[in-house]
Amino acid sequence: IVENGSAIVAPLGFWKDGLPGVFEAKGWQRVELGKPAADIRARVSRVESKFGESLCGFGSLMTEDVASQTGLDLSSARRAQEREYSETLAIKLPDSVWLSLDELFAAEGLKCLPGGRFHTVIDQGADKGAAIRRFGELWKLQSSETLISFGLGDSENDQELLANVDWPHLVKRPNGSWAGIIGRRIE
Repeated sequence: IVENGSAIVAPLGFWKDGLPGVFEAKGWQRVELGKPAADIRARVSRVESKFGESLCGFGSLMTEDVASQTGLDLSSARRAQEREYSETLAIKLPDSVWLSLDELFAAEGLKCLPGGRFHTVIDQGADKGAAIRRFGELWKLQSSETLISFGLGDSENDQELLANVDWPHLVKRPNGSWAGIIGRRIE
């Protein structure tokens, strides 16, 4: 499950031929729940116009700026910019401003998710919980083996994933803090 539930990506041959919604692209089998990054970025641009300020999407930044803000080397920063279904925002804003932006994102059919350090914008149809449920549905169509799912998360944006797996595990963030996730048993 990639880019906050925007797609399920598997090696070629993992899924049987003919499963609904499974297609091959770029050497992988895929199931898309979200929209392409170019579409997401276009809609983020419209949000920026209404907001009146750049939200500093990784796709619009220089690779050197992404490296500086993330601590990644240039090659890793370039890969961080190569999103297929989402856009990472580097701007730092107070929580109250992010909350006010939620309405603008929703009007564009987007969700903006806070992560450990950055916010990520995805299509409203994408969701980590929906992705793990879809994975389970596809698994049942091709296998009689019982699927047991594990989920690892360290941010509030992992709540849907952790609520939809058999064995949810909340892990500490790199700074030693814990995400404020509420719900059923979290290991």
